[in-house]
Amino acid sequence: MPHIPAICNKCGDVRRSDVYISDETMHIHGEEAGPCACGGTYLFVDGTYVHLGGPLNLCNTSPEEIARFKAAEAKLGPAS
Repeated sequence: MPHIPAICNKCGDVRRSDVYISDETMHIHGEEAGPCACGGTYLFVDGTYVHLGGPLNLCNTSPEEIARFKAAEAKLGPAS
């Protein structure tokens, strides 16, 4: 079950959130994932998240937001 990454709106730090998705589709818009040590707020990338047993995908959003999501996923690497 992949955890949805969150990105700080102030410093750009990326962390795994406590929110995970398992074999479903989830729509997220304007949701916070908690405070960052820098004083900013971790936010989810807006869009439709899909996980059907394979990798976590983001769709129904702009190409720029998909690129932000993919960069966040790459920075985190595989879940341990």
